[in-house]
Amino acid sequence: MFGVDGEVSNDVYVFRTWCFVFVWPKGNNTANTSPTAELLETDYLVVGAGASGMVFVDELLHRTEDTTFVLIDRLSQPGGHWNHAYSFVRLHQPSYFYGVNSELLEGEKGKIDYASKHEILTYYEKVLRKMLDTGRVVFLSQTRDMVRFNR
Repeated sequence: MFGVDGEVSNDVYVFRTWCFVFVWPKGNNTANTSPTAELLETDYLVVGAGASGMVFVDELLHRTEDTTFVLIDRLSQPGGHWNHAYSFVRLHQPSYFYGVNSELLEGEKGKIDYASKHEILTYYEKVLRKMLDTGRVVFLSQTRDMVRFNR
């Protein structure tokens, strides 16, 4: 976590962070174009939209009323290592015990279910949509080498 102006609020350390995001214009030839920079101010900059990053944002979203987040990932969608897993890979624990607290990952009622890669990626997309709908989360995908931090 990068930040200054640390403060303690409800037993949670809150850091104000400034993040410069460089955006290239769309088109086939980006080599001859210059990026534009956009300054985003946030309380938390979370690097990685895998299980840990999603759980962290989910917990603080539901424990605070005005905390903001910029969630960045080098991949195009949330889900972390599940984006690279073979299609036959499943959870090694019942789905009911996996994921974020605000959204259950459930299979068939009354049956112990071990979610598939597709089910988990769909689940994380649903969770991300709910986070974005709060207006307190910005998700920047495919951000490798495109974000600079100002401490």
